[in-house]
Amino acid sequence: MPTSEQQPNTSHLQSLESELSLTKAELAEFKKLPKEEQDRQKDEKLLELQRLNDKLDIAMQEAIKTGHLDEAIKLKEQLEREVNDLREKVEGTESPENILKIDRTADILKFAAWDEATIEDQDTDTRSTALTEIDLSKVKLDTSWLDGGFESSGEGRLEALKASGNIRLDAQILITLLNLPKEELNKKMEIIAGAEANKISIEDLKKREIYFDGTIIRIPGVGRLAFSLRWGGDGWVWNNSNLGNGWHAHLPSLVLAP
Repeated sequence: MPTSEQQPNTSHLQSLESELSLTKAELAEFKKLPKEEQDRQKDEKLLELQRLNDKLDIAMQEAIKTGHLDEAIKLKEQLEREVNDLREKVEGTESPENILKIDRTADILKFAAWDEATIEDQDTDTRSTALTEIDLSKVKLDTSWLDGGFESSGEGRLEALKASGNIRLDAQILITLLNLPKEELNKKMEIIAGAEANKISIEDLKKREIYFDGTIIRIPGVGRLAFSLRWGGDGWVWNNSNLGNGWHAHLPSLVLAP
């Protein structure tokens, strides 16, 4: 067990969290200004963000002295993402609404709070986990596995999805969606519903449970599970199903063409 002296020194990074919150509030006001005033203040705001980046580097140097960097690195990555998001807003280079930037630091098992669960590496779709962003207007709600006679078998369904060659989207994409503000998530789900391969209403999408089969987990004594996203009445929530259960047409897999 590490001593208190060996614990990662994240105090400098933690102090930046409040500073970053203040910067977010300031930039929210900045975006309300007339364009001419935004242009006048843009360089100043970009310098402010650069100073935050410099402080991140100094804080990491402090953490290096402890020899135990896991917590510090995670916090630094989180703050860097937020700083970069703010920079995009100032520069006016925010991603189009159909683009989802994937949080590849999301811990799937920690998110699900299953201490004994493990990820089934052999079933991970590495083509999906290699993605850093995704165009949601190009995703497909795939039920093609029904044609193969796999309606009553979750495991058979997974094999049919693999055989199709489509990219099975993974659980970190699900987590990224769920971590969005509610209004932004609702907009992303509308884009999925209206994607070229789907063309359904958002109300129709809410009747379905959307699976992210690029990640499969195993829980001892329970079995193999796939994560899903479903409408919970007043918002989108996550769920899971055992691959030993039956699978039906209202349980599509979210995929991309290779």
